[in-house]
Amino acid sequence: MSENAGSMGSALARNGALVTGREELVGQNEDVRERIDDGDSGVASNAVVRLDAELVRAYWTYWRLSSSAERIDRLESSKCFWAWEAVQTAALERTDGIVSLVVALADAAGGDVQKLAFLGAGPIEDFLRHGQDPVVQILDELHDAACRNEGVRLAVRGVWWGDDDDPLLVARFIRFGPTY
Repeated sequence: MSENAGSMGSALARNGALVTGREELVGQNEDVRERIDDGDSGVASNAVVRLDAELVRAYWTYWRLSSSAERIDRLESSKCFWAWEAVQTAALERTDGIVSLVVALADAAGGDVQKLAFLGAGPIEDFLRHGQDPVVQILDELHDAACRNEGVRLAVRGVWWGDDDDPLLVARFIRFGPTY
């Protein structure tokens, strides 16, 4: 296992990495470099995602290229898929530090409502509605970030709530405005 990989639920590791629990996604604009096998299950265990400008840049590059009308751009987006996968994994696994990552992504979106809707309907929605049960402390962090940060507030509005979602959770975040 990687020296930088921490246990599930660790805060940011010493090197500024975000532990996600599946695969080590590292490097400058590289695809997945290392899978950490946990034995017979064939499922990778603890992973490290660099929480840095490269991850944020690659995430938005993936968004731009994958949503392009040009086929060549959509094909090129695969080079940045690692960033999308790292963010989604961190969201689904409720990784400590996910809110800092969401804030960095929202800030980098520069107020672009389409980007913020993608962020809301993607990792924020997955964090709030899918995967493991939300951790109260992380829910508090996300709520506080939405109160303080216009980009996060707009991104939260991109969450599509379901009829079976916890009404208290829905009420906590729907207060930032209707889904768009």
